[in-house]
Amino acid sequence: MVFTRKESGLTSWLSIEIMGRKGFYKHLGVNWAMKWGLLGVKLGILGINIVIIVIIIMSIVPLAMGGMDVDIPEGQTSWTVQDNVISLSQPVKIFNGGFYDFEDFAVHFYLEDEMGNVITDYRNSPVDINAGERTTVNINLRIDLNDMGEEGMRNLIFNGTTFNMLVEMNTAYMMKLIWLNVNVSQEMEWEALIQDYGINEWNIQYHMNGSQMQIEAPYFIEASSMLDGQDVQIDCRLRNSTSVMGNDSQLVTLHGYTEGTFTFLLSEEASQWLLHNEEELVFDFQIGMEGVTGEHEFNYHWYPPE
Repeated sequence: MVFTRKESGLTSWLSIEIMGRKGFYKHLGVNWAMKWGLLGVKLGILGINIVIIVIIIMSIVPLAMGGMDVDIPEGQTSWTVQDNVISLSQPVKIFNGGFYDFEDFAVHFYLEDEMGNVITDYRNSPVDINAGERTTVNINLRIDLNDMGEEGMRNLIFNGTTFNMLVEMNTAYMMKLIWLNVNVSQEMEWEALIQDYGINEWNIQYHMNGSQMQIEAPYFIEASSMLDGQDVQIDCRLRNSTSVMGNDSQLVTLHGYTEGTFTFLLSEEASQWLLHNEEELVFDFQIGMEGVTGEHEFNYHWYPPE
């Protein structure tokens, strides 16, 4: 935390800058949102916003000679979610016990992803916090995850990413003789929601269905507990270097570490080839969520049965 003070004539400026790095949702206790699946993750962003805003407000306590009380009323946080657009409103009650009003109290919140996509850029209307009174400041935020674009959403779900956040507060004190500016800069890491997925190649099996071979390939998906109960579309294509041998598609409900089996019924020609020849097989494993797709390619050396 850095404090700087500048004086010019009768006007004094006090600037406070806070810079840090935190895990994006590790430290906020967002268990209350997990049952909402992916929605819970999005609302976790808003929880951070409120925490940071409170830090900003409390930073001005030393200036209020009579003391300042900050209160976040329980049960009054409201939000709406529609088409990946989240709107949240949180009242914050501030009692100014000092001798002077805080004038033109305003908060600016800015959030962008590592690709430079602006997720939100919000400024509240300036309000006065009168001396000896309790004032309610309504913090209204809107986050549109559609602004992240396809690649940004793919990083959010499959790769992990970093968000850059800036929160700035401005207010005047002592009949505008002192101007207070507080800047909070955060680089926030977001862990991938789908942490790992693949084919358990050591347990691939086959059996004959008449003259056709059926190959069974176990798969696994390791996902954040925040996605418990979330349905995802998974697809897998089995091929060699020249042609596609089979496809399987499933709708899977995630529960932490999720397992299942892909099943491929091969043509008679492909079946006869694999019964008598070694082959380099490839499993193309895809997972689709929120309009984006993650894909991994898994190679498997096939040995014909003895």
